[in-house]
Amino acid sequence: MRRQRTVLQVRGRERGVAVCDTEILLRGGWPHRALPARVVRVTVPGLHLSPWYLLCTDLTLDPLEAVHTYAGRFQIEVNFDEIKELGLGHYQGRSGQGVRRWPLFLCVAHLLLKFLATGALPVPLPALNWSWYQCENSVGQVRRRLIELCRPRISRDKPYTFCEQELAKAA
Repeated sequence: MRRQRTVLQVRGRERGVAVCDTEILLRGGWPHRALPARVVRVTVPGLHLSPWYLLCTDLTLDPLEAVHTYAGRFQIEVNFDEIKELGLGHYQGRSGQGVRRWPLFLCVAHLLLKFLATGALPVPLPALNWSWYQCENSVGQVRRRLIELCRPRISRDKPYTFCEQELAKAA
């Protein structure tokens, strides 16, 4: 295995990491043919973390470049989690155009959440009345309040929600 060192953000701090890589042949993708690939192992000396294993099929890409590219992905994971909680994470692309448009749609949805959270787009939302959570206008709280706003009532015995009251006033 070839060994190299680099610096990555790990647990909020810049840390030196050890990167080891080797080339392999992946079998099972095509009958009677193996796919050349590279396995990259990243370890953080001094921390009790399991090593990260990356599989890269682009052999022209330097292993350190592959590690830095993968490390940049962690910056968008929070957005993906928030989008999944809105119910927008189960897209199955049917065309190339749809697959290219989906990330744009997710960004617009998250941008609208940011606008609602900062008050740039004023929309009356129900209060969650969580005494232990003081900030009502974080992106997560706005998301929860939107879900509560649009959730249908299960029982007729329950009082109208904020959304139904607004619809009744409009009618």
